[in-house]
Amino acid sequence: MIKKVLSKQAQILLLKTANSNRKRIIYINNKNRVGITIGNKQFIDRNNVNSVIKWKQALKELIKNKLIMFKTTSDTVLRLTKNGYKTVKNLTKNYKITRDYKMEKAG
Repeated sequence: MIKKVLSKQAQILLLKTANSNRKRIIYINNKNRVGITIGNKQFIDRNNVNSVIKWKQALKELIKNKLIMFKTTSDTVLRLTKNGYKTVKNLTKNYKITRDYKMEKAG
């Protein structure tokens, strides 16, 4: 399980993935394009360096904590792991995600 608290951005990616129809993250990172997409929502503003760093770091955090992993041989599609689903269950006890992808206290 997680040894530290996840960043807000990592929590948002995790919750949004769990609540999406296809339950996956599309990650593109090459010299022409960078993107993190869940459903129809693009999380990275490519024109904003801080946005790129913030969301890429959140993705790395989820991978490091083994909450998401690349699907088989794909290097662009990530899926939740068993621990990812357990973490989502714990997070949703305390938080909900709004339509504009912000986190609010549940209740």
